Amino acid sequence: FTSTSIDTTIFNGATQILSNTGTVNFHHVVVEPSNSLTLTDDDITVEGNLAINSGALADGGYTITVLGDIHNAGTHQGVGKIYLNGTTTQDIGGNGTFGNVDLDNTEGARLTGNIGINGDLTLSDGIFNIRSYLLNLGEDSDIIANGDDFSASKMVQCNGTITDQGIQKDFSNAFSSTFKFPFGTYLKYRPLEIDFDGASDGGTIKAYPVASAHPTIIAPAGDPTRVLQYYWGIVSSITGYSGDFVFKFEDVDLGSSATLDDFYSAQLVLANDSWLKAALPQTDKDNRTITFSFTNADSETIDGSFTAGEPDAIPNVLTTYSSVITGDWDTPATWDRNSVPPQGAIVVIQAEDTVYVTTHRKRPYRTRINGRLEIERTTLGHNFGLVQGSGTLALENGILPPGKWNESVGEIPGFLPIEGECGTGFGTVEFGGDFSYTLDENFTCLLYTSPSPRDRTRSRMPS
Repeated sequence: FTSTSIDTTIFNGATQILSNTGTVNFHHVVVEPSNSLTLTDDDITVEGNLAINSGALADGGYTITVLGDIHNAGTHQGVGKIYLNGTTTQDIGGNGTFGNVDLDNTEGARLTGNIGINGDLTLSDGIFNIRSYLLNLGEDSDIIANGDDFSASKMVQCNGTITDQGIQKDFSNAFSSTFKFPFGTYLKYRPLEIDFDGASDGGTIKAYPVASAHPTIIAPAGDPTRVLQYYWGIVSSITGYSGDFVFKFEDVDLGSSATLDDFYSAQLVLANDSWLKAALPQTDKDNRTITFSFTNADSETIDGSFTAGEPDAIPNVLTTYSSVITGDWDTPATWDRNSVPPQGAIVVIQAEDTVYVTTHRKRPYRTRINGRLEIERTTLGHNFGLVQGSGTLALENGILPPGKWNESVGEIPGFLPIEGECGTGFGTVEFGGDFSYTLDENFTCLLYTSPSPRDRTRSRMPS
C-alpha cells in the first residue's frame, strides 16, 4: 500500500492501530492520538516528515523508516525502531522520548531540541549531531556502532563549547560493566569510557567534550600552551561510585609548547574550585588516555572538568572576584581585588550591588548573581560560564547570553530552572528596552508583571 499521493496522513483518534500487509509508504505522517497509535502487522516507511504531536507511537516490534525530519513531542516506544535513512541531514526535535533509533544516513542527523532515548541508539552510518542540546539515555540504553567502529565520521557530535548539554546516562545501582560515551566535536572523536565496579545508589552521569584548553588555565597563574587543548565536563547525581573514567585524546590536542612526558592528569573539582593533579602513568601517555579512579564517590568528588597538562601550567585554585560596590564591570574599584576579573575567574555579584556590563567579551568560569547584573544590548561575545544565584539578570533583548544557566552543582540549583522545576530559589530575568523582541527557548517559567514607566516587560524565573 502506498499513500504518498496523499500529502499528510493524520492519526488523531483515541487508541488506534495501524494494520497492514506488506510495507506501507506514506508521505508526511502526523501522530496525535489522545492515547496511542500501534503498528500491528508490518514495517512502514515515511518518505517525508514524521510528527508525534501527542500520545504514544508504539512500533509493535516493527521498523518505522523515516526519510525526512522528526518532531516528537510525545513518545515512541516498542522493541522495533525508528530507522533514519534519509539522503540529506535529518532534523530531530520536540523534546520527546524515543525507543530504539538507528541512524543510517551519510549526511547524518542533528537535534533541534533535547530528546530522550529509552532504547538503543545505533549508529550504522553518519554523525548524530546533538549540537548544544541534551541527549538523555535511560537505564537500559546503549549507543552501538553497527559495522565499522566509532570514529570522527560515526559518533555523537557536540558543538564543543562550555554551554553544551552533552549526553546524560541513567545508571542503576546494579550496573557493573563499562559504558562508552562515543562522542566528540567537529572532526575530533574523543570518547569517554566509564568502568563501573559498583555504586551504592543509582543516578545519572552527564558528560560533554569541549574543544579548547580549560578557560581557567590562563596567564599569569597558568599557561594554556602547555596543556591539552581539550577537556571534558562531568555532572552527576550518582552516589557510592567506584571505578574509572578513561578519556581519549590525540597528539593534535597538545598545546603548542606542551611536553607529553611531563603531563599530569588534572580534575577541576566543582565543589571547591580547586585543581587535583596526579602524574600521568606511562601507559596512559602511550595510549593517549587519561584515567581517573574513584572509590565510593558522589557528585562532590566526581563533578567538574577533566584534562591533562604540565602541572605548573595549571593553577592550583581559582581566583574569586566579589563586588564591593555598584559599578561598571571594567572598573577596578567595583571588585574586592581592585582589579577587573580576567577570563576564567569566579565572579560574585553581592546582593546589595549592581554591576553593569558595557563592553564586549565577559567570560568568567563561574558567575554567582546574588545582586543585579545589567548587560547592555550592544555588547557581544559574552559567556558567563556556570551561572548560579537568586539575584536579577537585566537584559535589553530576549536572548540569553551563552552560559550554563540551569546547571545544578550538588544541592545548589542553576540560576534558571529547567522545564518542570519552576519554584523558589532561582534567579530573576528582567527584560527592558523600548522595543519588541522574542524570547528564546531557555525561558520555561514566566511570570509577567505590569510594564514600568519605561515600558519594560519583565519575566521572572520564580525566586
